[in-house]
Amino acid sequence: IKKYLIDSENIMRLYSKMMYVNILANQLRGDKARKKTAREEVWQSQYGEAFRLNQGMDTPETCVLRTLAYKSLLMAEKMTRVRGVFSPSIIYTDFDLDSIKEYLCQLEKVNMYVHPCGGKIFELDVFSVYRNFCDTSLPSSGLFIDHFYSTGALRKLSRGVLPSEPDIFRHSIYQEHSIDRTRCELQLKTNATFGSLQQPLSLRKQYLFRNEGIQVQYILKNDSPLKLNGVFVTELDLSLINGKKNKHPLVTVFSEDTRKETGLEQSGYDDVSWIQLADTCSKCTFTLEANENPSVSLVPITIESKHPGTKEKIQTLNGARIFLYWTIDLSSNYETEKTVFLKFSC
Repeated sequence: IKKYLIDSENIMRLYSKMMYVNILANQLRGDKARKKTAREEVWQSQYGEAFRLNQGMDTPETCVLRTLAYKSLLMAEKMTRVRGVFSPSIIYTDFDLDSIKEYLCQLEKVNMYVHPCGGKIFELDVFSVYRNFCDTSLPSSGLFIDHFYSTGALRKLSRGVLPSEPDIFRHSIYQEHSIDRTRCELQLKTNATFGSLQQPLSLRKQYLFRNEGIQVQYILKNDSPLKLNGVFVTELDLSLINGKKNKHPLVTVFSEDTRKETGLEQSGYDDVSWIQLADTCSKCTFTLEANENPSVSLVPITIESKHPGTKEKIQTLNGARIFLYWTIDLSSNYETEKTVFLKFSC
């Protein structure tokens, strides 16, 4: 069973969430009715089919079942919060049972989990709609996943394709630089070497968590004696579900002083002031903007399945993969700063 869970990161995350919320529910004291209701919601999330994959692959049905399981778990978690006692904070412990401690910023309306491996947000819980917006069919999805490539990768990035060259920040271990639990701020730092010349560079990443959104400040420094040229990328994978009558998520982009509205489809834009995605199922909107206009690539996340009894393949929308990227040109010992704002309204 353990090997089956470990082989699928999405299922392991759901299992870890279930274990964590189960502990919270069992720790409730003084209100037997609330404790009973919270435990019943946890039991609903334990429906076996939510933890099953079809030949190791996600299907539209398994994604829906995971969404429902997260809904039950978030309802149970909200019941464990005693009004007047709960206060926003950042907790540092091993939530996903991988022996590495993660950070949980728990606010009144949202939860945000940050993993030191990659420094990414791997779970974004919104309590008003009881959804985890990081749960997609991708094997390792999340928000603010960092990459750094050579300038030769620009052509592929414009099509929403990550190049095959080494990805130096995605799997880096980020160390804690500072933490302010009362203000819900977290600053991480990592070091890496880039290219055939093994140029050293460092990246500081500061999270500022709020109920209305997330601010992420990047400071990239060239620590080598040589000039550094490349492309810095931050990736966001959002779970988006079709609404009633199979209505697709809507995308609005303000690029090159022009407003464009379209459905969710593969596209690329330059000089983007802001981009907004609307989840038609939950009515939530997500708005991305930065202090320096980036180029943006947008790629739908889809699941391929077959009609029962036929060979016809159908594509089911499961989310959006968004790449924000900037061309970097840094002299020795110089640094550059990029700040990204993700705002959500539900």
